[in-house]
Amino acid sequence: MKLSDWKKALVQAQNYQLGSDYVYVAFPDTKETLIQKKVVPLLIKKGIGLLFIDVETKQVKEFIRPALSSRKLGTITLKEIQRRQRKKRKTPHMF
Repeated sequence: MKLSDWKKALVQAQNYQLGSDYVYVAFPDTKETLIQKKVVPLLIKKGIGLLFIDVETKQVKEFIRPALSSRKLGTITLKEIQRRQRKKRKTPHMF
């Protein structure tokens, strides 16, 4: 949750989209008016979800549901990781 720096939150969220299917930013509900005015169109355009946290009750309100991220660095399966580890162990080390 960001307390004030919405620009930094947006940059972080875009970076997180590289490795996550769905990404949210969260702000305290005391910033709701400011965030709705300045940030909501950007979040919708980027497919980033928005949560507001009630500072007193700690209740979470989903304001924008995120879109499935299409921004990926790459994907790898557990089987592929295990195959690569086995291959590394079989390769003799040369010094």
